[in-house]
Amino acid sequence: MKEMSPYQIRLELLNLAKDNLTEIWYAKKEPVDRDFENEIRFIQDQNIAFPDSVTPFPKYPNLEPFPSEDEIIAKAIRMNDFISNGR
Repeated sequence: MKEMSPYQIRLELLNLAKDNLTEIWYAKKEPVDRDFENEIRFIQDQNIAFPDSVTPFPKYPNLEPFPSEDEIIAKAIRMNDFISNGR
């Protein structure tokens, strides 16, 4: 295995931190999407079945913000600390 330079190690840690945080974000978003789509389908069916009482569509729920650059860097620093110091 080829040795990595300190720059390559930092870049790899940043990529791992980004991947980890975005996977967590998408894992939280998927059930929200699924529930929202089910609610929309239900309302559409209700509106077709009962056209005299049309139900308005809901707004998409608020999600946590997508991981920021600062959060990714902080996660990479924690990962580096764990790797370097075991804590």
